[in-house]
Amino acid sequence: VIENPYEEEMYYCHICNYEMEEGSDDLYSCDCCDAHMCSEHYRWVESEHEYICDECFDEHYFTCDDCNEYFHNNKHNECKECGNSFCDDCVTYINGEVYCNNCYEESFTVCDDCGKTYKNEEIITCSDCGTRSCKECGEFETYNGEHYCGDCYDENFAACYECGEV
Repeated sequence: VIENPYEEEMYYCHICNYEMEEGSDDLYSCDCCDAHMCSEHYRWVESEHEYICDECFDEHYFTCDDCNEYFHNNKHNECKECGNSFCDDCVTYINGEVYCNNCYEESFTVCDDCGKTYKNEEIITCSDCGTRSCKECGEFETYNGEHYCGDCYDENFAACYECGEV
């Protein structure tokens, strides 16, 4: 039997057994396990600059629920509030806890006076100017159920000289 030197070597996708010739546009090699795969069973992981087969992806990678990019599991962050998976760029750390950007914006506010981050219920917002202050920094007055910073209260309200009521 004489071998044909012009015959192309054949490869098979390790997931679906799809047959591919060497040099085919459908042929990929997994950078994680070195197995051959077809174009239906690979993912390009931009953050790692790797072609990954579906099996290795499921074992070693995740998809960020905010930016929808693929990342290695060692960059995985689970939001304390919603429990979803996020990359480092899509989370904020508060006192060692991880919050996705959405949960952070819904749950936390920065004090305009001291610059520290607080849970929303720990911040008082002036009904007039919108200044947000923590209970430690802000001096607020309440009138008809609304909160006013000291400056806005003084500008908008005055006590009656005779009875003392606002």
